[in-house]
Amino acid sequence: MKKIILGCSLLFSILSCNTKGTTSNGMTAEDYHNVIVDQQNLVFDQIFEMFELIEADIALAETERIKLIKMCDEAVEAIQALPSFNGDSEFRDVALEVFTFYQGISANEYKQMLEGLMSDDDTQIMNVLKLEEEINLKEIALDAKLRGAQSKFASKNSLRL
Repeated sequence: MKKIILGCSLLFSILSCNTKGTTSNGMTAEDYHNVIVDQQNLVFDQIFEMFELIEADIALAETERIKLIKMCDEAVEAIQALPSFNGDSEFRDVALEVFTFYQGISANEYKQMLEGLMSDDDTQIMNVLKLEEEINLKEIALDAKLRGAQSKFASKNSLRL
């Protein structure tokens, strides 16, 4: 009986130490990476959808903006639910920063931009251009930060991007 308990204890120790490449909930590095990238693709596709509609139908673009807010909310929730990966949370944390940024601008700046574009007022149009420039500068910085964290995560976990 002691041999069985000792054997089970040894097996449990070996299995619990063999966690390289998985989170505490059993996700592989690839699965973990894909959760973030899948959320990123959903949000970015919705942003592109909204902007494609601006020229054709501002009212429909507003509907897509509302959908974007919901997608950003869901992305933030999904990323917040991720544990760190083998003690490393940089990729997750930067992704959360990106999705939180899009969550905020979807609710505020994009709304202001759409309202400004519906106006014939030149001042409103200038405000839209200014907002667009401010957003683009923030996006460039966040994109670089996310790519850096993603590359670091991939390198550390032997993933090909």
